Amino acid sequence: MYNETVKRFWFALLSIILLLPSCVWAADDFKLTLSPVFLNAATDPGKLVTSNVKVTNGGAQEERLTIGVMKFRAFDDSGRPELLEMEPNDVYAQWISFSPPELVLAPGRSEQVAVTFAPPAEAALGYYYAITFRRAGAPAAPTGQETQLLGTAAILALLEVNSPDTARQLAAVEFSTDRRWYDFLPVKFNVKLQNTGNIHLAPRGNIFIDKGAKTDLAILDINKAYGNILPGADRSFSTDWVAGFPVRTDGELKWNFNDLSKLRWGKYTAHLVMVYDNGQQDVPVEAAVSFWVIPWQIIVALLVIVLLLLLGVRSFFKGLRARFRRQPKSLQP
Repeated sequence: MYNETVKRFWFALLSIILLLPSCVWAADDFKLTLSPVFLNAATDPGKLVTSNVKVTNGGAQEERLTIGVMKFRAFDDSGRPELLEMEPNDVYAQWISFSPPELVLAPGRSEQVAVTFAPPAEAALGYYYAITFRRAGAPAAPTGQETQLLGTAAILALLEVNSPDTARQLAAVEFSTDRRWYDFLPVKFNVKLQNTGNIHLAPRGNIFIDKGAKTDLAILDINKAYGNILPGADRSFSTDWVAGFPVRTDGELKWNFNDLSKLRWGKYTAHLVMVYDNGQQDVPVEAAVSFWVIPWQIIVALLVIVLLLLLGVRSFFKGLRARFRRQPKSLQP
């Protein structure tokens, strides 16, 4: 039970770190900002590499911080990390050092921390750290069943040690929409990528939406923040195509007649193009999916209007014919 509580704590602690350009951690009066959100370092075996982390105390009291290290892995295909304690056989925990190893920050003050990686000559491929900044005296994990941020902040660090055995490979496992046909936008796209290599990758790409000969009606970004995919892990992305008329928002149709030209109907094809660097060149990963947009409410409304017009025209001529028949024959042509 305790191990599960610890796992939930660290999962909650880092579940948002890949979503923000800088990371602000607040618990009661503990307000710490870390920038950047993650470190992405690369070096050769036996060579040092150093990166910097800016730590800012946004709280109202002085903070005494100790810096520690854990490891992480993918928690699920959302890209959220799961933090784990280093184990005795995790020798790469000894390759990382900090200068200074402790901080004393007055309110509103910032300080740079140098993070140095010193992989040995036999090191190769990827190593994945979580660097923790903990208020001196703060517990390592919450007690009982509560999940709180108790005076601790963290960022991820991805270290790549160059090796001739590095294999960068990415595959598209899924590219789909949540439905086969829609009455109105939005259309939700689901993308699942799998890292089939042995080093982390940060692909980026687009979805291009076509209709027949009309190409690039919309271009949607996928993984704009360059989130990493760890070796052997899947990662899912989703995005919505919302440029239509009308658009369904929170279950209600929004009618902005300035977007009348964006009425969507018919068959569309979406093309996914993701690109990753295999160490020598950019490699594309492609997939495609088709879907229909059939605004049946508008079609029914138009049919009703046309039917009413036809009935009106028929009634008009029927009345005109009856009036013509009632005229005296002497007045008829």
